[in-house]
Amino acid sequence: MTRRSKAAVLLAVVASVVTGPPTAAQSTPVAWQLLGELTGTFSRFTALAFRDGASPDGSLDTLYVGSTAYLYRYPPGGPLSQPIHQTGGGNESVIATPAGVLLAGDAPGQLDRSADGARTWEEVHDYPPTALLQSTASTLDSEAIAAFVNEIWSSTSDGAAGSWERRGFAEAEVETLHEVSAGPHAGRLLAGLWNGASYSDDGGATWVRSNLWLPGGMIVRSLAFHPEAGHPAGGVSFAGVRSKGQPFVYRSDDAGATWVLARIFEDGEFGLADPNWVTVAVGPDGVVWAGLWDAVGGSAPNPGTVARSLDGGQTWEHAADGYGGWAVRAFAFGRDGRLYLAADRGVWRTTTPVVATEPERPDRGGRLQLEVRPNPSAGTIAVTLGRAVSGTARIVLYDVLGRDVAVLYDGTLPGADLRLTWQTDGLPPGSYVLRAEAGGHSATAQVTVGAR
Repeated sequence: MTRRSKAAVLLAVVASVVTGPPTAAQSTPVAWQLLGELTGTFSRFTALAFRDGASPDGSLDTLYVGSTAYLYRYPPGGPLSQPIHQTGGGNESVIATPAGVLLAGDAPGQLDRSADGARTWEEVHDYPPTALLQSTASTLDSEAIAAFVNEIWSSTSDGAAGSWERRGFAEAEVETLHEVSAGPHAGRLLAGLWNGASYSDDGGATWVRSNLWLPGGMIVRSLAFHPEAGHPAGGVSFAGVRSKGQPFVYRSDDAGATWVLARIFEDGEFGLADPNWVTVAVGPDGVVWAGLWDAVGGSAPNPGTVARSLDGGQTWEHAADGYGGWAVRAFAFGRDGRLYLAADRGVWRTTTPVVATEPERPDRGGRLQLEVRPNPSAGTIAVTLGRAVSGTARIVLYDVLGRDVAVLYDGTLPGADLRLTWQTDGLPPGSYVLRAEAGGHSATAQVTVGAR
């Protein structure tokens, strides 16, 4: 089968191609520098996680790098450490919670946790994770979500032992997890599977198959979401897909329910003879990044490169000046505005910022707390918003279809916990979602209105 006939298979799955005016992003040169390299080993770097904000040992913005053999640390200013924790066996995922807790798969086949910057570890689950996610806008009262093949688990205490509960089952093995972080579907989980993509609006208990689905012929390897003010779904989602030996980028404008084809990467593009995998990421400025590579096998690094799109995936440009040409497994954006990547044999970053630097974020160790009492209620509810920073807040009630039902608050914070009451009179009985936004943070709570 030719490359173009392979593409036709995917076009039959999702027939439309994304259209629309390009954004106003401006193209600037991108150059890369090597931070650390694996030598004399068959392992490869595969995952990145920044442990940022206030932490018990004072480390700020330390980068942790997972590989197929060990976990490494890259502190501010470097250099890349010696191995600090054994991973491997396909369990090389790593995330950091807002409180600075690290969660990582390990070689014996389990999930481990460190609350002291990787000095000591404890086993918190007896099965290796295939994907890990740090929740930021979930309706769950949880800090971490993990997939163990197709089982979805969540933790209520930064992944502590004894706090993990099984939420449900995905339809196939989970390759990656992502979360919609803004808009009426905030908290929706997206799963990239070894058959396609699905989504869950109840914290992983039940899953809905999207139109991006081809059993036995598709792997959704990476997912990304970019919040956009005024977008009806709160923002745009992107998926990096491998199907029939070819890499594709898909785009969703309804929070992952339906997808349209944004780009097919052909043989010979950007210097790769036969690209067949792609990893996608979206920066805070909306620029879409793609790490392309050709899985040639063997012990040598797989050839790869970097491209980016300034117009939501419509057109792409090479962005690999100085890059070593290895397969790109993961991206991460630092608060220094630079883009970091994990490749087969090296950790790289851009020599200069590619996005505006992020301002200091207060209270990274705590999330907003949104409480509703009584719940369920057939009359008056009392709403409390705690841990809010100074400034303004907005609290909106949505129905199960994502439509805003009422704005409960839109104004200046009082400098302490915000407390208000609201009548549910006039609302049909059923389930609703209350969402609060303040100081760049968000929190949600389920609200059940009973019959009167």
